[in-house]
Amino acid sequence: GLDNLLSRAKEIAIAMANDTSDSQMRESVAAEVKNILSQMLDFANASFNERYLFAGSATTVAPFESQGEDFIYKGNSDELPREIGPKQMVAANAILSDKMVNILNNVKAFEKSLVENDVEGIIERGRNADAHGEGHQETAWRPSLPHRLQHVPPDRILSQPVPRPLDPR
Repeated sequence: GLDNLLSRAKEIAIAMANDTSDSQMRESVAAEVKNILSQMLDFANASFNERYLFAGSATTVAPFESQGEDFIYKGNSDELPREIGPKQMVAANAILSDKMVNILNNVKAFEKSLVENDVEGIIERGRNADAHGEGHQETAWRPSLPHRLQHVPPDRILSQPVPRPLDPR
């Protein structure tokens, strides 16, 4: 899942942040990082029954898109309520907008640092790839995902809602 992809990206950052790695080596592993980024985007744009899971209530629009040097979020922050019993509602979706955009942009910047043989950029991205992004909120790779999403395949998220109160707005 996402944790494995982020762990692999961090392993690459650590391995490439040394004097023994040359520009050709860094450029070749940039292809792997590009593949990791593509898989992360696939996760972020996961869908079920032709509805995007992480787009808020804008479920017909792919929530994450690359625009030039950055990723943007095209969904919204609305929850989709689902009745699970009399007067019992749960959110049947998850919203990862800012956190996921931040992760995608940082991995993309890491890939660029590898291609450009920017050792300082590689070191900086590796330094910011800590376990949960604590202390590095602006540049952390890992979101604080709701626990239920950390180990649940995207195609099973809607079939296993976890009750939580909806915001009464």
